Amino acid sequence: MTKTYGDCVYCGDEANSIDHIPAQSRRWYLEGKYEFLEVEACMDCNLMLSNKSYNTLYERKRFILQRLEERAREMKVRGTWTTDEIMKIEGHLRTQAMTDRANYEDLCNRLIYARYTTNEVREI
Repeated sequence: MTKTYGDCVYCGDEANSIDHIPAQSRRWYLEGKYEFLEVEACMDCNLMLSNKSYNTLYERKRFILQRLEERAREMKVRGTWTTDEIMKIEGHLRTQAMTDRANYEDLCNRLIYARYTTNEVREI
């Protein structure tokens, strides 16, 4: 039986892993200083965080938010295809343009979620 997860606590995407706060590799010397949490996360966010020294949920959410914003800026610089442009091209280029556009839209949705929930955590 496979484990089912909910939404990623960082970006709202489908979670498929557990993130440990602080990172498991850092817990031995942080015991007693921080609350240890396990939260559901997508693999992308979990890998971005990896062994980073962010020890609270808020710090980790801020880091993910910054990384998603960087990715969105990079994708915007590369440019996104309009529907009209996509319809005018064929073959592999069309497939790539459609994939790029879908990835950008997915990233924008993740970014909206991250912005909203990061502010929510800070206010608590």
